[in-house]
Amino acid sequence: MVDRVKDNAQDLMSLAGDVAGHAREKVQEWAGEAREVAEHAGDKAQKWACDAYEATTNSFGDFGREVTSLVRKHPLPALLIGFGVGLLIGRTARTS
Repeated sequence: MVDRVKDNAQDLMSLAGDVAGHAREKVQEWAGEAREVAEHAGDKAQKWACDAYEATTNSFGDFGREVTSLVRKHPLPALLIGFGVGLLIGRTARTS
């Protein structure tokens, strides 16, 4: 009877070891999958940030070219507008 109890205990310990080994493998598998998902999300975020940067750069570049073109076509009104804006900013800064 004692031998039978020992055999059952050894069988249970072996089974527990197998279950623990399978659980460890599954956790490692899930960790690997989570890492891949996080890397994929990071790549997407990086691509989105690069696209946003390029779009912003292009927009400001276009705006700068348009302003330059307008100033070249109409230099006197551009100068007067600049003078007027400068006066407004100076007056606002002085009263603050």
